[in-house]
Amino acid sequence: MYKKTAFYAGITLVIQSISMMILFFLLFAKKKSLASVLLAMSAAGGIAGGFLLYKHANNIKAEEELISELLGDDEYEYNNGEMEILTDDYVDEAEFC
Repeated sequence: MYKKTAFYAGITLVIQSISMMILFFLLFAKKKSLASVLLAMSAAGGIAGGFLLYKHANNIKAEEELISELLGDDEYEYNNGEMEILTDDYVDEAEFC
C-alpha cells in the first residue's frame, strides 16, 4: 500500500462504522431486521479501520526511530510533532555545485 493510503482508508472505515452504528440505533428502535446486519458491518469496519490506523502509526514510529538511529540525537528535532532535520545556515548550496 502507498504510505498515506492506509491512513485515509482507516479514517474512512472508522467514519463509515460510526454512521452505520447510528443507523443501527435508528432501526433497532423500530424493530427492523436490518439492524443486526448494520451492527455487524459497523463492527467489522471499525475493527478494520482501527487496524489500519494502528499499522500506520507503527510505520511512522519505525521511520522516526530509523532516522534518529541514522542521524543521531543532535541532528534532528521535533517541532509540534513534526520531525525537522537541521541544516547548516552558513554554507551556500552554490559552493557545492
